[in-house]
Amino acid sequence: MVAIQIGFCIPAQSRKKVEHKTWVADINRALTLVSPYVDSAWIVDHLMFDDEAVLEAFTTLSYFAALYPELKFG
Repeated sequence: MVAIQIGFCIPAQSRKKVEHKTWVADINRALTLVSPYVDSAWIVDHLMFDDEAVLEAFTTLSYFAALYPELKFG
C-alpha cells in the first residue's frame, strides 16, 4: 500500500497591501495548522507578480524549514 503525500502551497504574495505586515505570521499559523496532515510545503519562485514584489523563494523556504523540520520544502 502506498501512502498519499499531500503538500501545502505557500501563497507567494498577499492579496492586499494591508496583509503584508502579517504575512509571515499568517503563513506560520497556517503551517502550524496543516503540518500534522501534510508532508511538504512549496512556494513559487517568481520575484514579482504584476507590480507587487514578493519574498524571495529560497530565503522564505529556509526560514520556514528551520521552524518546521518535519516537513520537506521546495
